[in-house]
Amino acid sequence: MFPRCCPVCERPLKKGIGLICPECEKLISYVEEPVCIKCGKELPVTSGEESLCEDCRRKSRSFDWGAALINYDGIMVRSMSAVKNRHKKEYLDFYAKRMSERLSEKLRIMRPDALIPVPVHRDRKRIRGYDQAEELALRLSELTGIPARTDILIRRKKTEALKKLGASERQRSLEGAFEVIGKTKGIHRACIVDDIYTTGATVEACTRALQGAGIEKVFFLCICIGAGREKG
Repeated sequence: MFPRCCPVCERPLKKGIGLICPECEKLISYVEEPVCIKCGKELPVTSGEESLCEDCRRKSRSFDWGAALINYDGIMVRSMSAVKNRHKKEYLDFYAKRMSERLSEKLRIMRPDALIPVPVHRDRKRIRGYDQAEELALRLSELTGIPARTDILIRRKKTEALKKLGASERQRSLEGAFEVIGKTKGIHRACIVDDIYTTGATVEACTRALQGAGIEKVFFLCICIGAGREKG
């Protein structure tokens, strides 16, 4: 068995130390209030409590609201890349645990009937060997007791890597990309689960598919969110 490694520095963890080096956790930029009341992105401290970020002022959002754990900075770019591209899905153990702890009040308010991961296309899943959002949702389900439903939403359309596209290009690329194939009976409130929120195009596309299948309330949780406050 390979040694468990720290999700930040990627060095093997010493026995009994937990899921991350104590020194490395101090480097993580956790999302702090005040945040956008729609997407959960950090806002300038002078913006007040009931504010929207610039993106959510400019764009109509179909989802009710969402929350994120960590600001997407250089540390997290490396860690999330390791999860997706270097088979380090065990790093999700740490992120799911911190999400269940730090976002527990958000989940309590959402009261979701199910956690629904953003699906990757079957070709990408075959190459990677797993879907990181699905793995995250399953871990969150174990920690929170909220059912993870991996049988509801699929990705029909194989899209170009979204990180290469601008906001409007992402939205066009994702039109019709997701489809509900599973039974949604008994699911009135759903929480989409993903690793990274940037422009919101992916969550928006998933939300529209779920709402089209009759789900009334759609929220989201993610590990990382882009463009938070700069820490001084």
